Amino acid sequence: MLSKSPGYERSSPRPSILVVDDVPANLLAMERLLSRIDAEVVTAGSGNQALAECVARDFALVLLDIHMPEMDGYEVAELLRGEEKTQHLPIIFVTASYADEYHRLRGYGAGAVDYLEKPIHPEILLSKVQIFLDLHDSRHRLERALAETERNVQAARDSEARLRHTILDAPIPIMLHAEDGEIILLSRRWAELTGIAADDLTNLSQWRARVVGEDEGGLSRYFSQCYTATSPLERQMEVITAANERLIWDMRSGPVQPLADGRRLAVSMAVDITAAWRARRELEASSLDLKRSNQELETFAYVASHDLREPLRMVNSFLTLLERHMEGKLSEEDRELFHFASEGARRMDRLVLDLLELSRVGHGDMPQGSVDMTIVLMAALDNLAVSIAESGAVIE
Repeated sequence: MLSKSPGYERSSPRPSILVVDDVPANLLAMERLLSRIDAEVVTAGSGNQALAECVARDFALVLLDIHMPEMDGYEVAELLRGEEKTQHLPIIFVTASYADEYHRLRGYGAGAVDYLEKPIHPEILLSKVQIFLDLHDSRHRLERALAETERNVQAARDSEARLRHTILDAPIPIMLHAEDGEIILLSRRWAELTGIAADDLTNLSQWRARVVGEDEGGLSRYFSQCYTATSPLERQMEVITAANERLIWDMRSGPVQPLADGRRLAVSMAVDITAAWRARRELEASSLDLKRSNQELETFAYVASHDLREPLRMVNSFLTLLERHMEGKLSEEDRELFHFASEGARRMDRLVLDLLELSRVGHGDMPQGSVDMTIVLMAALDNLAVSIAESGAVIE
């Protein structure tokens, strides 16, 4: 068997060679000679048998005798050239009878790639056969490479179509843009929110000028960095729609696979946070109003407590003077009434002081400590003693 060059590895299945001759001895001799080559040898004893073999299987080469009964080699070659499957099948004519120039030209005209005279020199034949086998293998390699390339191209097209569909129908604004500023694709949601059609936004500069209400330099730097960023870039931006409506978007951008022409590509996705932004602003305004109201309440409580305590002190003082003046003249019931009146004035003064303390809650650290709830309960029952007695309530 002929040796291959170092590193050679056949990429296609074992090739087949068709030997056509009406003399069995010639077929046997040729089969023995070709056994030195890594190929399957198929023999045919007539032109019709050769045509049938070519229909049934694929061959890398045909070694065709010219002088045969019923159908000579020229006719076989012409018929093979007339069929789409075999029109490019290499044919080497092998003959001992037709070695003149006329028959050579006729052989080449019938589609032969070579013309060998008998007796055949084995090394020359084997060398020529090996060349065509290598060409056959190379063609198979090329066909597979082309098929693989076609599959890859189709896969890329399918992937691009899926990506396009995903972006177009995304529920959030998405923009695919190249490093030279070209907007490759805009989601329908982007156009819906801004009121600007995708056909009217083909470049980042157009978009920045028309819908972004912030400084040009800062936004340009943001987009220029997103093509090389190692993690998503985030930015909150103000967007002015075609209807002059103000929107607030939370934008995230990052690089994706480059375009086929080598341009770097990035995708920018936005979340419309306008409603949340407005709610936060309203909450901040409400907080300011509440703070202002608390300050006014504190002022009022301070003034009210001061003004209320003065008459209470006078009531308490006059009750004390009156009790001393009437000392010795009051019955036990009268003294009890004086006590109730004085105690009520003191409780009222305590309530005013508590109101003042309550108005100061939130200003500075409040002292913390344990509280005996029994004392609190007894004070509450004492304050409600009259009401409890009048209503006949039972405290459990």
